[in-house]
Amino acid sequence: MNVTEVTEKIKSIELFKDLILKDASIDSQHGMIKVKPRHFKDANKNEVKLGSSYSLFVAHMYQDSTEMEEFFYLTFNRRGEQRDYRRRSFYGIEHNRIFASGYSVEEIINDFERQLIGYSLE
Repeated sequence: MNVTEVTEKIKSIELFKDLILKDASIDSQHGMIKVKPRHFKDANKNEVKLGSSYSLFVAHMYQDSTEMEEFFYLTFNRRGEQRDYRRRSFYGIEHNRIFASGYSVEEIINDFERQLIGYSLE
């Protein structure tokens, strides 16, 4: 099992049809989905500026180790900046972050799909 199996299964999900994958290394792979930048105020009047892409990172750990059981994890998020109400400076945030993990490709995909229920790239 390797990370390309995980990323190919993720690409088969309708929400990820526009996923652009970079070349995979031995144990990890990056990808991104281009979207329009977004600038808005949230319910607490905080100003939020979101970037123009979502990023995906998939990693496979302990592949060759006999002591540890192999393990997959992934993160999916959109980076941006936030300025709290009545504050002057912005700070970095990860908007709509999803973290999924599992001991097999099926486990990590099931965990990821469960967290995607009701998720939108907007």
